[in-house]
Amino acid sequence: MKLTLPSITQPLLRHLKSALLVTCTASLLTACMSNGTSDQIEPSGSDSYIIHNGKIVTMAYESATQEPYPDAIWIQDGIIKALGNLNTLEQKAGKDTRKLDLAGKTLMPGFIEPHTHLAFVIGLSVMTDLSPCLPEPYKTTYYKDDNDNFQCPTSLQETYDTLNDSKKRISGEPQPKLPVWVWGNGIDPSRLGNSDKNIEEIRQFINNPAIELNKNVNNAGAEQPINSFEPEQQSPIMLLDQSGHVAYVNLRAFVAAGLCHSVTECSKEKNTISVNDFCPEDTGRFCYNAQKTGGFEVYNTPDNNRLNGTFTGRVLESPNFVPFLQAISLSIGAEPGSPFVYLSEDEGMAIAPGFIHRIAQTGVTTLVNAGAFQSSEALFFKKLAKKNQDTPNMRYRTLVATDIADSTGEDRSPLEVANSLYTDTWDNNTDGLYGAYGVKIWADGSTQGCSAYLKDDYSKNGICDGEAGDSGKNYEYDSFVEELKNYWGENWLIQVHANGDAAIEQALTAFKELQTAQCQRESGDNTFPITLHHATVGGNPAANESAVDLIVQARNEAIPCINSHDAELKQHLNITVSHTPAHVAYWGGAFQSILDGKGHEGESDSTGRATMLDPAKFEHSYDVPFSLHSDMPVSPVNPLWYVEQMVNRDTWFYPRLATAQKEPMPYNPVAGQQNIDVYQALRGITIVPAQQNLLDEKIGTLEVNKVADLVILDRNPLAEEVDQIHTIKPCYTFVNGHSNPVYESLEQTVNESQDQTVCKIDNL
Repeated sequence: MKLTLPSITQPLLRHLKSALLVTCTASLLTACMSNGTSDQIEPSGSDSYIIHNGKIVTMAYESATQEPYPDAIWIQDGIIKALGNLNTLEQKAGKDTRKLDLAGKTLMPGFIEPHTHLAFVIGLSVMTDLSPCLPEPYKTTYYKDDNDNFQCPTSLQETYDTLNDSKKRISGEPQPKLPVWVWGNGIDPSRLGNSDKNIEEIRQFINNPAIELNKNVNNAGAEQPINSFEPEQQSPIMLLDQSGHVAYVNLRAFVAAGLCHSVTECSKEKNTISVNDFCPEDTGRFCYNAQKTGGFEVYNTPDNNRLNGTFTGRVLESPNFVPFLQAISLSIGAEPGSPFVYLSEDEGMAIAPGFIHRIAQTGVTTLVNAGAFQSSEALFFKKLAKKNQDTPNMRYRTLVATDIADSTGEDRSPLEVANSLYTDTWDNNTDGLYGAYGVKIWADGSTQGCSAYLKDDYSKNGICDGEAGDSGKNYEYDSFVEELKNYWGENWLIQVHANGDAAIEQALTAFKELQTAQCQRESGDNTFPITLHHATVGGNPAANESAVDLIVQARNEAIPCINSHDAELKQHLNITVSHTPAHVAYWGGAFQSILDGKGHEGESDSTGRATMLDPAKFEHSYDVPFSLHSDMPVSPVNPLWYVEQMVNRDTWFYPRLATAQKEPMPYNPVAGQQNIDVYQALRGITIVPAQQNLLDEKIGTLEVNKVADLVILDRNPLAEEVDQIHTIKPCYTFVNGHSNPVYESLEQTVNESQDQTVCKIDNL
């Protein structure tokens, strides 16, 4: 397979290219952008049309001032044939070529969403949604509860009330002799209030979830709390944190999952945890799996001597969720190997189009699944691509978890499973609509879930109660290197979940060691893009620590390496990042408390780690490419929201969520404000994620010979007031040149009010 990628690590060459491109005058525009003369273009294709009379933003440049804004663009058979003056394009294409009149609307490259978990979102739709409300400008939901009075929560008590009132709170009719579970998804203690009283209540829950759940959650089929029933009659409960990295369960869940014999004997000393796992006899706080990834937390604190050794009910990282998920699946008779957890494959495929339409309504034309945990999950996206190949509405790419499981029941290693799924970057069998050629590894957990791998401990004054910075480390260093070794230099893209600054440093050190042993790429001055997802905590100004500096150093060093032909090369590590803007907009207030102990009760935070959340301005100044993503279901997919959020960097302190209650993120006087301009943010949802996923030769910009993945917007984000960008309406998307009207609303779409009179275009 041939993998090609223009360098995104040589800023000098990049800026020279931009300088040359911007010298094109209006009269030469068609020639400049057509990369040749008119006789190179053949008119009269089977599907040929010209889009004109609006603002055409190519995203092929470094800044908005360099954009030539061509009058028109000609598409033939799904390929961009030319851009430039309308009359010139009509001569090339033929006078009878269909014209699509934008009527002042804006045309851009289709948006690329580089980090979602769609199969997980579909599977969770059967559970009660406990996600806290979003701030007023962005308020929406992907799920609908059967309770007509359903309200999103903004406090811990409201979360309990939402769960107890929901008709989706129980797992359904169980199999004989198996219990009914109480379940929910999306609980997020970090956004349930920032007052001193709120923080104390949240700490009590995080430190004692099994006890607090039994006190406040009703037993299945009852209106009394779980702890009012005898242990054998208590319902097992499992609530998944919105981050996806933490679960909260009661001790009855440990029994139902086969991890303990009884509720009264459920501790580090008394359990049935596999011999492959590890419950240390020392003062350790967790029972681990074999890789020591996350764990089952146990009491080990001076103020809980009576409970020491007992499981708290806090479970970190998805490998440790498995016993509970399997127990629920057995209870409801779920289909083994389904990519949708609690739904059968047929059930999940039946409702998938609704979710995909909602995503398309935000202007997305390429969706990246950020890590298939089992083979059926990867193949789900291939089935979607094949199903809609003739009338495509979305392009799919899936990363493969380095420890992917085999859904077929065969005894295959993760590497064997991954290799069986591998495709070219542009698979002609699906017209480029599907691909699997990247792997994902999770270096740590969640910053808001108190489980990121940090160089410095969490604040003692926040909800994480001084949690050790290294408690969120998913791998010891040698294990991390070993996990990646099988994929390094084997034409796999490498992408790493790294929230904390220590996780970033661990990953960078590992990359250098792996690169020294074997070239990640057979030739060239740079490796393929290596993407750090989230990169949330950019450093600690108070300690003079900067994760961005470490990334820049790694990118600048030419590392000697050996390729498969034993030839000596020197390559730069092509490190890129992908941020979650929701960490600023929805969690910015919480992080000031969690990381720095500030931001609540009127305190200001200008010297702490929260000032370096998603430090895109800092990265841009050093030419570190960054993309923007949702991590759905952590936050809703909506690329224009990401743009607005990274430009204005406003945030909210829960439960104060009105538009007028927004506050600017604090900034460090030395590092400066981290706001970026609109064009740079738009690059983060177009060309940069295309580069990160080796798609930039096909999509990501509007250039001749690229594939026509497009979005038509009712307004131009470059001309709109920043705080109104989220109100821009995507009207149409195009995938492989095929148009899809996305202004037509479905129930509970992300963009809830689409105006057909504004969006509709004749001849489409």
